[in-house]
Amino acid sequence: MRELRWDGESGRIHVRFSYDKKLVERVRNLTGRRWHPEERYWSIPRETLHEAAGALFPLGFEPDPGVRELLEGGEEVAPEITGEVREPGPARGSRSTPAPLQQASRTGSSEAEAWSVSALNERVRSVFRREFKGTLWVVGEVVGYDRNASRQHVYFQLADKAEGAESPQAIVSAVLFAGTRRSVDETLARAAGGLALQDGMKVRFEVKVDLYPKSGSYQLVVQSVDPTFTLGEIAQRQERILEEVRRAGVAERNLALPFPAPALRIGLITSPDSDAYNDFVSELGRSGFAFRLSLFGVRVQGEGLEGDVLTALDHFARRSEEFDLLVVTRGGGSRTDLMGFDSLALALAVARHPLKVVVGIGHQRDRSVLDAIAHSEKTPTAAAALLVALARNAEEFLRARARDLSRIIGAAVQGERTRVRSWQERLRDRARLRTVRARDRLRVASVGLPRGVRGALRQARSRLQRDGVHLSAGISARFATAREKADRQRQELRRGATRSLVRARERLGESSRQLPRRSARALRDSTTRLAALEERVLSRDPRRVLARGYAWLQRPDGGTITSAGEVSPGDLLRARLRDGTLEARVESTAPASEEEGS
Repeated sequence: MRELRWDGESGRIHVRFSYDKKLVERVRNLTGRRWHPEERYWSIPRETLHEAAGALFPLGFEPDPGVRELLEGGEEVAPEITGEVREPGPARGSRSTPAPLQQASRTGSSEAEAWSVSALNERVRSVFRREFKGTLWVVGEVVGYDRNASRQHVYFQLADKAEGAESPQAIVSAVLFAGTRRSVDETLARAAGGLALQDGMKVRFEVKVDLYPKSGSYQLVVQSVDPTFTLGEIAQRQERILEEVRRAGVAERNLALPFPAPALRIGLITSPDSDAYNDFVSELGRSGFAFRLSLFGVRVQGEGLEGDVLTALDHFARRSEEFDLLVVTRGGGSRTDLMGFDSLALALAVARHPLKVVVGIGHQRDRSVLDAIAHSEKTPTAAAALLVALARNAEEFLRARARDLSRIIGAAVQGERTRVRSWQERLRDRARLRTVRARDRLRVASVGLPRGVRGALRQARSRLQRDGVHLSAGISARFATAREKADRQRQELRRGATRSLVRARERLGESSRQLPRRSARALRDSTTRLAALEERVLSRDPRRVLARGYAWLQRPDGGTITSAGEVSPGDLLRARLRDGTLEARVESTAPASEEEGS
């Protein structure tokens, strides 16, 4: 609880907060601050409001309606908002009107040389306005904006930091009033990729330099912003990071890793229950493939982004053998929302990752450093569609190989059949040719031997019988040899074809058996995670807390009481228990520690 509360009765502003040593030191530096030990709070005079606002609003202090009214329209705010120039003079309420500066005589008293604080501040303000006429442009890094962005007028700081340094070299207070803020936000939103003010963003503001006489503090009043400067800074920062990755020699390492085929065991780094997660899972679910998804939930914007994503990348790197592919994704947003991914540590971790990384960050127009060092798909849906396409290509490849194998085996069997038939025909032709030649020789011999026809005939018949027997034996032997060889080749072809078909069927069967198991395993994993989340939600149910004997203390208006310093003796309280409500009145309060708030 950090609050500035206006007390019209005392004319002072109460500064209330839970004890914090740094906050105590900050409040002690305010002009006119006072500690009230009985009620245990600080207060400041109305005249110090702007000084307090500039110092405390960046630290998360909330003004009550009375303080807000003073800031937005009270007479004390007029110099800051309207820019009214006052001539140097006495402080308000002073009866005398001494000159701002009196020249001291050489023999005069020291009182003649003294300035009033009001006159000094007014003179310094006039010097400021003479020196900084009109507006000027200032470059710096935004600090303390995020915690105050919900307010109408945003008080923050601009810091000057050296490259790579954590602490600023110089810092100045700044304010963005409501009317100007709308114009600045619209200007940044119209920039390429869309921009939005946030901490850590380097900007170029057109400002007025002003000093508030009552507190003596000066600040920059923002008038407009140059979005092209911020876009250029973002581009330069990305290029510096990529140059460091190139210098490390790993810029192309992850890009060069091949896509596994198929990639069904997927590691996913994104924000749980985000649109990016839902779009990604829905796209995979519609494919019908048995993807096994393992989610590591992270923050995808803000200060915790880099640490969360580095932890997730390390988690999957140590278990790289359990996964085929890693996806890093988030939904769209402004250009500045995606700046957290422009990190040298993240770039090196992705470039050196043992798994092939697919990045799906933002929309089509967005580009981060990670898009340059890993395979980039511009949306979560597109990243999921890539995985589905890889699985479908792997399936088609297996089916095509099975069809090719079947055609090759069929063609081989058919070729052997044709070869056997060709040998059979050639053997028949040779047998016919030898028979015809033998008959021709017999006729010639019978014509040339008119005498001894019978003897010659007997001899010819004998030769014919011998030749016929030999020819028949030779033909039979060759035909038997050819048939045996053809049978052996046919059997070898059949055995080879059978083995190839069996292996192909086994591979197809194994793939078919794995698909249901993987789908069932993914469903069980999702069911287990859902049950764990449900148990976590139920464990935080306020009714369970009350059932363990705790009580919920509330004011009559329903506000929750979290500290003894929020109530005073005599205050009415309502205590909610497990089975009912009690009305109580505070008799006394006691601090938790003697040192608290001092």
